[in-house]
Amino acid sequence: MKLTPATIISVVFAVAFVCEKADARLFCPLRCRCNDAELTVNCQDAALDVFPLTLHPMLKEIRLSRNSIANILSAFGVYSELEVLDLSTNRISNLGERNFALVNLRELDLSCNFIKELSVDTFHGAESLQILVLKKNSLTELPANVFHGLRSLEIVDLSNNHISTISPAAFAGLDKIKRLVLRANHFRSVPTESFIYLSSLRSLDLGSNALSMLDQAAFYHLQNLEELELDKCGIAQVDPGTFMELNRLKSLNLQYNNIQSFPAAVSSIEKLQELNIGGNLIARLSSKDLRQSYRLKKITISHSEMLERIDEDAFAANLDLEEVIFEFNMQLERIPTNLFGRLPNLRRVSLRGNSIRTIDSHTLPVELLASFDLTKNPLECNCELQWLWRYLQSDYLSSMTNGTSMIRCAGPEPLHSELLMNLDESDLNCAGDPKRGLLVGGLTIFCAILLAVGGVLLWYRRRSPPNQITHSQDPVKALKQLENGTVSVYAQYQDSRYPYVLQPTRIPTLPTPNMGYAGLTPKSYPSTRELFPQTRNSAGSNINNNHIGVVMPHSQGNVCIDTSNHAYQTLGSALSSGSSECESAKYFTLDGRGDQQSSLYV
Repeated sequence: MKLTPATIISVVFAVAFVCEKADARLFCPLRCRCNDAELTVNCQDAALDVFPLTLHPMLKEIRLSRNSIANILSAFGVYSELEVLDLSTNRISNLGERNFALVNLRELDLSCNFIKELSVDTFHGAESLQILVLKKNSLTELPANVFHGLRSLEIVDLSNNHISTISPAAFAGLDKIKRLVLRANHFRSVPTESFIYLSSLRSLDLGSNALSMLDQAAFYHLQNLEELELDKCGIAQVDPGTFMELNRLKSLNLQYNNIQSFPAAVSSIEKLQELNIGGNLIARLSSKDLRQSYRLKKITISHSEMLERIDEDAFAANLDLEEVIFEFNMQLERIPTNLFGRLPNLRRVSLRGNSIRTIDSHTLPVELLASFDLTKNPLECNCELQWLWRYLQSDYLSSMTNGTSMIRCAGPEPLHSELLMNLDESDLNCAGDPKRGLLVGGLTIFCAILLAVGGVLLWYRRRSPPNQITHSQDPVKALKQLENGTVSVYAQYQDSRYPYVLQPTRIPTLPTPNMGYAGLTPKSYPSTRELFPQTRNSAGSNINNNHIGVVMPHSQGNVCIDTSNHAYQTLGSALSSGSSECESAKYFTLDGRGDQQSSLYV
């Protein structure tokens, strides 16, 4: 008769139980801890190289991690009541077939071994298995139906293998699976097709895979997903529709990728509660980035070398926000004053390790926080931090955590490396520099005097403009040479003062008719209107209402004004006697109301 290991074990225990008074400790291997009352055995670090065969046959838990066991074939047949089996960190390379057909087995840990492949029958018969850990092995692929029959399986950890291929039917039959860990494998893209059987999945970890981009259909089959890990994947591009089907997603980790701007795909996740998007190339957090994330409770942006700006209303739509973590962003020098002011549920703020030199008392509502951290910032300990110094002296500090009392000064030089809370209030120099105060006061008085003088001059000028000439039916009074050699033209109608004002350039004298030129330029004046040139023919035509018109005079002595320069910086005036020059020239009428026209005469 051929003796199998199971037969030998049965014989051993039959002999053992013949002696009812035998000490159970005689069957517990050296360096193991056996508890017959609870039916557990712990043989961690016991230097075992074979699976122990002399344990209690009714054991429910065996822990054999960190040994040198290589062969486990046909080793578990006698332990039919086993519920927990830990074989992690051994030398196992071959799992055999149907070797784990234990109807009560709930947890199986095979991590940190040398397992290279799994077959369809590897786990056949483990119908009650709920947790399967295969991380840190040498698996390269997952064949179809490899988990067939494991209908109770809820957690599968396949991280840190070499898996690059997953059969579309690899996860077939996993009706109750809740968490799948595929971190640190060799995927180049999201294995979308293999997710078709994972409609019940709640948590997916794809971190540390070289994914580079996420397309629109990547997570189409995972509509019940609540937690997604995509950190350290080298992702540079996120399609706007990537997370469109993830209507229940609550937690998203995109830390340590190559994302240059806040993804629109993230902005559209309405039920998102926790977001980690640090370690990317994002330079700005704007008001539109989180405007649809109404339920956001925690945001982490740390180790972002490019982050230098946060809009003041970046969290305007996130009234449920409880925790904000902005740490070690070396370009971040300023926190907007009202960034946290509209967050009634905020309890924790960490601004540790940024480049913040000062912070306003209104920025950080410390009385409402359970904890805040400003350590490892180059803070200037001056009067602007007096509010923080006083807070550190108060009774609130006793309830604080995270090293709040360890806030140190970076400057000024005499206070370098000193703890802020250990300073005297006088060290903050809130009295100010007397010389600086005198300088500011003197400048203030000087500016006030200038404003007063300017106001008086402006009032006087409006009240009595010098040498004014108003519109008149008498054309002779339309233009006047003043004593100082300048020419001024004013227009006035009804009760409005000077709606149109032209200020001429200075000329020595005004020439006699038929000779010489004069220059005219417009001058801005209170209540003046914009000047619009109008071309007129010899017959004349109506001018636009409320516009300074231009017409062509013919009578001797008329002043013809060239308005070809539409900027009106300089208007040349020619004096002629019915010449062709005058026929093609333009001149201003001083009446902007319509039919009445007044030529400019000398």
